[in-house]
Amino acid sequence: MTGVRNSGGKSQRMARGERGKDSLHEGRNVAGRARQAAGAVEHPLRERAERIRDRMGETYEHASEWAHDTYGRASTWAEDAYERGHDSVERARSRSARMTRGVRDYASENPMVVCMVGLAAGFLIGTLLPRTRRENKAFGEWSDDVREQGLRYAQDMTQRGRDYVEEALRGDEPSLSGHDAELEPEPRHKRH
Repeated sequence: MTGVRNSGGKSQRMARGERGKDSLHEGRNVAGRARQAAGAVEHPLRERAERIRDRMGETYEHASEWAHDTYGRASTWAEDAYERGHDSVERARSRSARMTRGVRDYASENPMVVCMVGLAAGFLIGTLLPRTRRENKAFGEWSDDVREQGLRYAQDMTQRGRDYVEEALRGDEPSLSGHDAELEPEPRHKRH
C-alpha cells in the first residue's frame, strides 16, 4: 500500500503541478492583458492630462498679462487724475489770489462805493431778518420809525452811489470812459 500511495501521490502532485503551471500561465496572460488595457487607457489619459496642463499654463499666462495690463491702465489713470486734480487746485488758488487782489485794489481805489455797498447789504440783511417779540416790546414804534428812516437813507445812498458811478464813468479818466451805454436802462420789449 505504501507503494500505491507513493505512486498515486506522485501523480497527484504532478497533476497539481500542471494545474498550478496552467494557473500561473493563465494569471500571466491575464496580467499581460491587464497591462495592455492599462497602457491603452494610460496613453490617452496622459495625453489629455498634458493638454489640460498646457491649457492651464496658457490661461495663467493670459490672466497674468490681463492683470498686468489692467494694473498699468489703472495706475496711469490714477496718476493722470491726480495731476488733473493738482492742476485744478493750483488754477483755483491762482484765481482766488487774483480775485482777492482785485477786490483789495478796487476797495482801496473806491472806498465810497464799497462803503455804500456795505451799508446797503447790511440794511438788506437787517430787513430780511424777522423781528422778535422782545424787539417789538422793547422798541415798538421807535423800531418802525428807524426802519422807515433806514429805508429812506438806503434809497438816498443808492441814488448817491449811482450818481457817483455815473460821474466816474463819464469823467475824464480814459480807463473809465466809454461805459456810458452800460448806464442806460435796457429798453423793455412789449410782449404780445
